[in-house]
Amino acid sequence: MSMQGPLRKLLMVGEDEHLTKWFRVAVSEAKLPWRIRTIEPLRMGSPDSDLLSYDLVVIQWVPREPQTLHEMLRRTHPVTRSPEGVLFDLEVFGGEHFRNKTVVLSSNLRREDTVLLAEHDIRHIVALPNRQSKWSEAGEGVMRRLQKVLRDIAEAETNPEEKETAKFLNLLASWDRLSDEVRMDATDTLLSVLGDSARYAEMMARKSIKEGDRASAERWLLRAINKNPNYLQAMRLLAQVYMQSKRYSDALAIFQKLQINSPRNLERLSSMGECLVHLGEYERSEKIFEEAMKIDEFHSQAREGLGKVKCVLGDYEAARTLLASSRNQRELAVFLNILGVQLVDQKQFEKAILHYKKAQYVLPSNDQSHLVFFNIALAYLKWGRIFQALSYGKLALTRDPRYEKAGKLVEQIEQSIQRRAPGAGPA
Repeated sequence: MSMQGPLRKLLMVGEDEHLTKWFRVAVSEAKLPWRIRTIEPLRMGSPDSDLLSYDLVVIQWVPREPQTLHEMLRRTHPVTRSPEGVLFDLEVFGGEHFRNKTVVLSSNLRREDTVLLAEHDIRHIVALPNRQSKWSEAGEGVMRRLQKVLRDIAEAETNPEEKETAKFLNLLASWDRLSDEVRMDATDTLLSVLGDSARYAEMMARKSIKEGDRASAERWLLRAINKNPNYLQAMRLLAQVYMQSKRYSDALAIFQKLQINSPRNLERLSSMGECLVHLGEYERSEKIFEEAMKIDEFHSQAREGLGKVKCVLGDYEAARTLLASSRNQRELAVFLNILGVQLVDQKQFEKAILHYKKAQYVLPSNDQSHLVFFNIALAYLKWGRIFQALSYGKLALTRDPRYEKAGKLVEQIEQSIQRRAPGAGPA
């Protein structure tokens, strides 16, 4: 009963030498063939994909007093992530693989924390008794619980239900390339293992999402929630389906319902902010993104969301600071472009051009500046200022000589100028 491969790295968020020793003893006494070595806590940026694919992740969930949490997280590095930030990174980069390999060790687990962990489908949790606050004081009961958790992780490799579910999830990755016969066998096998349960309905919803059938996915997820009204994973997935379908009010309603019991889920807070942006409620979205950043100031989704909102509200200096480390340069340029297009459509040409020029300041790099100059050229052209349009069109070509749209625009403007010149022939 061992996980694939003999080497397991132990990722610790937080420092506690007693906890590390306990974990090593628990692995030894559980007679698991795992070699464990401690690595540094997750820092700002992407987790190691190899870690998430093959290794065991252990999170020490610390008491919620802000000063204590702040001091603990900053002890080894100025940009160590918060526990909530680690959960977000693990889910984004680890996907389905991380859930059964994540262990949470807590000395102060509150109901809010329990709900948050349940939303991430993390089941392996070991907490100290209420009267204790240090792992050095923990009793044998906690040690036995930790050993059981480790054995459960190892036994998952031989559990038929877990195996079939994992097999089905792996099939989803290449579902569109499978034959009809293989698809039928997979769904029949899953039904025989899970039965007509909420879990089965969720898995069928995931299959529908993979096939691009959001209507079917919605029906399966509503069925799962009807069977289990507290099925948090199905509710989260349904909200995502609504967002993909641009049903932002429906998605926001689900997020707000989940928010009541677990207000520190970073992914949900950022998604709520995004819904509010699409609904045009920028001040509310600003508050939501700021709330997320209070939990984890390096949470990329919240930083980018808040940066975009600051652009909408005209605070370009704050936007530049927030978006300085953005990795989605093209997506950011597209967003800024949409804001400018809206102003042009409203015939607010001067305001649109000022926005585009500010956008050039906000973009962390000049990789997308050709798009900005091109859109300034279009705004001037629609405003009737043809020579300014030509100037910015040429600037766009200078930044990217292969940008065909800019080339065609410059050619169109030059031909228009020639037709207007004295002595020019008929148009």
